[in-house]
Amino acid sequence: MPRPLPANPAVVRIPIDWESYLRLLALAGLDSSRSRYGIPALQHLKQSHPIGVSCSLLAALLDVSTPAVTRLADRLEGLSLLYRSSAKDRRKVNLHIKAKGLQLLDELYTQTA
Repeated sequence: MPRPLPANPAVVRIPIDWESYLRLLALAGLDSSRSRYGIPALQHLKQSHPIGVSCSLLAALLDVSTPAVTRLADRLEGLSLLYRSSAKDRRKVNLHIKAKGLQLLDELYTQTA
């Protein structure tokens, strides 16, 4: 059984029933057992849009390790929900939400209305 999400005031809680949530995750291609931080990560990226968030900052916001965020970003990027950008220093990477990620969050909010 996955551990509950950390109590983080920056994460917006979505009042949606579990079945609807799982259905939307499946439509987006997210596996609920492996990607429990996918939606909270997208919420943080939406809040920082269009500036983006570094992997280390997102890790701190989600209370997970930076390598865990890198793996999560790989999955979300593979699903076309986010993209990476780098400045002059290729070691510094920012994550940005894509239109498909914004659409997924909008669908979650629409389901709760």
